[in-house]
Amino acid sequence: MTRSESLETVFVGPLRADWTIVQLLDWIGADDARCHEVHLEGILDAVDRALHPDSSRAGGSVVALVRSLAMRVSADPGVGERTLGV
Repeated sequence: MTRSESLETVFVGPLRADWTIVQLLDWIGADDARCHEVHLEGILDAVDRALHPDSSRAGGSVVALVRSLAMRVSADPGVGERTLGV
């Protein structure tokens, strides 16, 4: 499997690898229903784990993952400028 094939399986809907974490959070925040879209759990969990790889926390609900990412961006705004992809 090539890297591009694996990225395609991670990104759903309009999400793209060149989006920043802030853009992802803005997109989710634009429609509250997105906080309950189960298909976002994989990408949110991957981003959360990438920002905090030594975490022993195993996944979580979409709402919990969005909150976790928002808190990380709030604590360190530079984190929000990282892209979702490589």
